Amino acid sequence: MLLTEIETFLAIAATGSFRKAGEMLNVTQSTVSLRLKRLESELGYLMIDRRRGDKQVRLTPAGDGFLRAAEQIKTALQSVTTGREADSKLRIGAVDSVNVYLLAGLFESVRQNEPSIHLEVGTHQSWQVYELIERNELDLGFVLTARPSVQVTATPLFYENLSVMRIRRDDWPEAVSADELDPKGELPILWGDRVALWHDQIWDPTVSPLCRPDTVALVRRLLVSPDQWCLVPQSVRAALEGEFSFQQLAERPPQRICYRLEPRHPRPSAVKALAVVRELSDQLAQSYQADGSIS
Repeated sequence: MLLTEIETFLAIAATGSFRKAGEMLNVTQSTVSLRLKRLESELGYLMIDRRRGDKQVRLTPAGDGFLRAAEQIKTALQSVTTGREADSKLRIGAVDSVNVYLLAGLFESVRQNEPSIHLEVGTHQSWQVYELIERNELDLGFVLTARPSVQVTATPLFYENLSVMRIRRDDWPEAVSADELDPKGELPILWGDRVALWHDQIWDPTVSPLCRPDTVALVRRLLVSPDQWCLVPQSVRAALEGEFSFQQLAERPPQRICYRLEPRHPRPSAVKALAVVRELSDQLAQSYQADGSIS
């Protein structure tokens, strides 16, 4: 169990309220509920009586019995801060656009709601993330291509529509067809195998673009003329809407898929933190909208 879960239970017991416990801990009421649910699931019994109509929540007999133990556990956990920091470290690797435009919200959520978890975040290519997890050098990964691995599980997490990004102009039409886009003017970024296969069916794969950037940051510097363009996912569009113009492509491309990678046999000291971040990433994915916004 995490120190934050114990502190949350004690705050509920002290205040008699989920809302007041959240105010005491400087977290949202939903975070209080989530932490308590995890603690109850781990212990195997309900500790808070959630009957409707009561102004104050009450401890169940099991919760009342756990109260003294919770104080002792809190003291013990606080006394091994250094060890706790090492145990709660989570090493995450992802491709550049996912780190910058999708996961920044996840990292901030961990910082605010689970401060005992220490993240180490790196940027890699998809194949590198697989190899680093297989070598036990990463605990969690986010990539754009899934491949078979006996050591790694891949879960589809984010699905994003693709748009055409072009230099900022007010007279661009809302939609554009593939034959109106010069393949030599494309600034192509690899968005996964599905998109690459579709791309080569729409444009002649033997025509080479004049430049192949590998990050959105580089595209932002290179996209300076009307004949240039780049396919980008909706998370990028949402972030750069005022800086560039965007058009829907008549030949609708497949969605870009972001996969979450986890080791089949994670480090024992990372299991708890991994479960927390997995749950937070699931919540972020569920709230993610097709237009690239968060509900």
